Amino acid sequence: MVGYAVDVPVDLAEAWRLWTEPSAIGEWFSPSFAVDIRPGGPFEIYFDPTAAPGDKGCEGCTVLVVDPEKMLSFAWNLPPAPETLALRESGHMTVVQIRFEAIDDARTRVSLLNTV
Repeated sequence: MVGYAVDVPVDLAEAWRLWTEPSAIGEWFSPSFAVDIRPGGPFEIYFDPTAAPGDKGCEGCTVLVVDPEKMLSFAWNLPPAPETLALRESGHMTVVQIRFEAIDDARTRVSLLNTV
């Protein structure tokens, strides 16, 4: 399990938008992606869109839970690294949970938890 939290200088609505609206995801995460924020929708971020299928990034990842402006959860691929190859080839994914908490009108705490 890996967790992080960061306080970002945007209000809660903007923090949510940056993680959930496709145009915003393209601004800061990756310009190549397939995202549909609804349970069962894709949450695929392609870090190398020219790579062979399976090596582009988080292909096959899906949205699990959407609780607007509170929490977003999605399945996430293991990295294509030697130590995760067997799990990755078996189709194993981690679960990422992003939580959003307003600190005040201009700041939001974004917490990320990734469990294997």
